[in-house]
Amino acid sequence: ALSAIAPSAHPPSALGRGPRPAAMSGAAQGGGSKAAPDVDLRAQGGVSNHFVVAGVAVVCALLVYSRSGASSSQEGGDVEKEEPEEEDLRWASWLFWLLFRLLQMLLGGAVIMLGVLVVQQRKILYVPVPPGTQRSTKDNPSMYRSPDNWGLPFENLMITTEDGVRVNAWLIYQPLATCAKLPGGAPYTLVYFHGNAGNIGHRLENIRDMHEKLKVNVLIVDYRGFGDSEDGTGPTQRGFMMDALATHRWLVDRIRSESAGGGGGGMAPCCPAAWERPVAV
Repeated sequence: ALSAIAPSAHPPSALGRGPRPAAMSGAAQGGGSKAAPDVDLRAQGGVSNHFVVAGVAVVCALLVYSRSGASSSQEGGDVEKEEPEEEDLRWASWLFWLLFRLLQMLLGGAVIMLGVLVVQQRKILYVPVPPGTQRSTKDNPSMYRSPDNWGLPFENLMITTEDGVRVNAWLIYQPLATCAKLPGGAPYTLVYFHGNAGNIGHRLENIRDMHEKLKVNVLIVDYRGFGDSEDGTGPTQRGFMMDALATHRWLVDRIRSESAGGGGGGMAPCCPAAWERPVAV
């Protein structure tokens, strides 16, 4: 029994590492109870705290990296999507700017043209001296200077208008021999207002045809600013109306004076009854 409790031959440092002595084992067994084994985790090669910390750090790093990678890939996709949109916006902006500038140019050109038309409207509408011609009938080509060159009897007149402007006119009348052959013994009288260019001498061919074929008297007038008429206020619609009214008034007064006086001058050599015929304008 004493030998059973003798000190063990193993050194103290080996306690807990090697197998228990037989006596201890037997006593333990003889006691009928079992004791929990004395386990040393370090001796068994357990996990160190350093490795745990390192592992946690690696996992966290992986999570952060994977998260940042997903975010960057998403941003890259957004940039790739935004680049075409920005390009489309750039083209649309440039096209809008181009159309806006074109509209500005068109509007500017329209305003300029309108201003030119307003300022130059008289020169555009009325052309007293067409290119290659002269204003006065005396400076026309020889055949267009006077009705005399066409064998037409006429009077050269200066008619005064309401505002004091004197306009030049020609009265081409039928000879007495022609009047005798006409129904009623008298021709009609036509008041001729020519077009917007040239002078009355440029219409001599038309006058000759009406005089010979229609057998009418022709009273043709140059407007103010045309031919040998005075300028007055220059060619205007209002001025032309005054020229026309003065010409018609002159003719009516001439008819009345010839009828009352029994002839003399003007168309009297043709036939006094001519003044009883209507006037065509």
